[in-house]
Amino acid sequence: MLDLLVLGGGVAGCAAALAARAAGAHVALLRAGPGASALAAGGWKGAPPAPFAAALERAGHPLVEVTRPLPHVNGYLDAAELAPPWHAEGAAPLEGGAVLGVKGLPAFNAAFLARPHLAGAMLAGSLELPRTPAGGWSPVSLAAAVERSPGRVGELIGQLMKERGVTRAILPPILGLERPLECWRAASAGAGIDLAEAVGGTPSIPGWRLDRALLRLLGEAGVELVEGRAAGAGIVAGSRRLSAVKLDGGRELSVGAVVLATGKYAGGGIVGAPALRESALGLPVWLERLGERFHEAAPMLTTEAARAGAHPLLAAGVRADANGRPLDERGALVLENVRVAGSVRHGTEAAALGLGDAAADGWAMGLAALEAA
Repeated sequence: MLDLLVLGGGVAGCAAALAARAAGAHVALLRAGPGASALAAGGWKGAPPAPFAAALERAGHPLVEVTRPLPHVNGYLDAAELAPPWHAEGAAPLEGGAVLGVKGLPAFNAAFLARPHLAGAMLAGSLELPRTPAGGWSPVSLAAAVERSPGRVGELIGQLMKERGVTRAILPPILGLERPLECWRAASAGAGIDLAEAVGGTPSIPGWRLDRALLRLLGEAGVELVEGRAAGAGIVAGSRRLSAVKLDGGRELSVGAVVLATGKYAGGGIVGAPALRESALGLPVWLERLGERFHEAAPMLTTEAARAGAHPLLAAGVRADANGRPLDERGALVLENVRVAGSVRHGTEAAALGLGDAAADGWAMGLAALEAA
């Protein structure tokens, strides 16, 4: 029997699992694939718990303070409070620096980022790497290629920059997949100048790196990783306690407590069609709007003519009390030994939830769930 089962493999879920494991619990984490955190751009908002940040650093994904905006691959500046050093080094403005594109990688808007009102740097042209595919690079294949020989790639960057008298350059996210810290340091040493990456991208290389680091943390901490999806729950008769979680393959996990951190629409935690529902445990989901209660993504919610705020469906989720326990439409407690964490919680917009805030919430809910186990 598990002391705690965490549903969801994003930052909130991983933080919950690590917190419980640090407290000595027998913990498993269920995930069907990378969480929505794997779509992260690279910058962090909100402060993660100190033990979680320290664990990330041990996994080769350190975070440093950022006081200036970070250049985004789409050509704008992105506010952040923390970021890995390979992004933080590129904080704007970049007077005296250069923005460097890569031939065969069309998604990086180097020319726009180099404009004075954004990064404040010159445009240094494009780097052409050996064995560039005829059809161009995908972000993943390019990052993997750079990781195989980061020092040599750094030398090529250094040669190009020295021709222009540049001592600092910002690149698209290309400095490795699995070992970004090592790759960044080796490329910078090879270049002989300060290198940094813009944040963002599709697919998100920064998000991929974070997901890999989280998986390393879980493995090193002794968290059991279970692949699959939850397909229902067993409830102790006559009680408000969840006793087991059923998986889509037929397996059943006996649990003392559960943290629900499955995310919202991107992570599959909340489903909007035909009716709003929480997909893992079947917890109630509804929206209160214009004096009415909605259980479906009704047309009026998506076609309202005058809307000054965010779309109401973005805040849909599982309602929870002050202790994170799920509630029904009457405000009554649904399950005593379940805690809701991250963006699956009602009122939390996934795009607005900072990674640091998600980690702090997950950490707190992991410990709270243990108390109810």
